[in-house]
Amino acid sequence: SGNGIITSEDGQNICIWDGSNFATSTDYGNTFSGVNTSNESISVISITGQYICRLESRKLHVSNNYGATFTQLTSGNGLPNFGSGQTTIEDINMSTSGQYIMVSANEFNGVLVSDNYGVSFSLNSVTGGGTSNNYGRNILMSPNGRCAINLGPGSLNNNPYIYTNDYGVTWYRITVGSGNQLPITPDINNVVYFSYDGTHIYYIDTSDSKKLYYSNDSGLTYSHTPDTRFSNLFSLC
Repeated sequence: SGNGIITSEDGQNICIWDGSNFATSTDYGNTFSGVNTSNESISVISITGQYICRLESRKLHVSNNYGATFTQLTSGNGLPNFGSGQTTIEDINMSTSGQYIMVSANEFNGVLVSDNYGVSFSLNSVTGGGTSNNYGRNILMSPNGRCAINLGPGSLNNNPYIYTNDYGVTWYRITVGSGNQLPITPDINNVVYFSYDGTHIYYIDTSDSKKLYYSNDSGLTYSHTPDTRFSNLFSLC
């Protein structure tokens, strides 16, 4: 739970929540309509404001009409079928158009991905697998949705760093320090910036090393700058 506010690019459409209420505005905040919620935690909005995803008690709700109405997606109803009947959503992110939506859930060996504005989701697995079905807690995405990184807080075996460069169709696991991969252990507190199509990725290690890693090939390989002048900037991240 928590407080938050998101807006469309032009500021006309606004979503605001405070942990127990969720409200939307389509007139630059002059008026709001809202619903009571039990545990509002995170929301994402498209650049026009038409498409919105929000979590209520870690359940996924989607809107395609500027927040006028929301539909809760459940097992077999927009989401893949799964035995427990409902999943626990950890994080969501959306491309600026709203077409691509990626969802991290703690029951699955993969990531839930929608390419049709949240109408339905598929479970896309991780190439190479792993020792646990617990992938990631923090999804970071390029604005057009082509590239994304999913970070986890636990050990690498159980919550590895995974990434996609094909709109979430295929996910790859990164083993730290091996070949062309990141030489550091990814952390949920690190900061990642993408160019619009994800070709260029800038990964800031906010730990003691204060290094900036960059990729010019959509995350296939990384290099880092040894310039220590960045250290003060990184302390603000």
